[in-house]
Amino acid sequence: MTDTSDARQDDGRCADANRRCSLRAAVQEANATRGDDEIELRRGATYVLTRAGAGEDAAETGDLDVTSELSIEGNGASVDAGGSDRAFDVLADGERRSST
Repeated sequence: MTDTSDARQDDGRCADANRRCSLRAAVQEANATRGDDEIELRRGATYVLTRAGAGEDAAETGDLDVTSELSIEGNGASVDAGGSDRAFDVLADGERRSST
């Protein structure tokens, strides 16, 4: 699975430039749309975050910045940040609330 960005955030579709939905694109789309969102990970899959970078809060690079109400159904999957950053950074109104 690739670590790609959502091509057009706030259009209601999780899709990168190749029309595929990555975990990063799903988080970005959830952040851009109103209301509660849910992401269901593929059973037993490993999602590797490969877009290096730090210091931004739009989930474009590095960790997956969560800025909206979001539930993630893990299904035994894992998210590997490769030790370069955390996997998720949960923000509320631009302020860091908690992270894992």
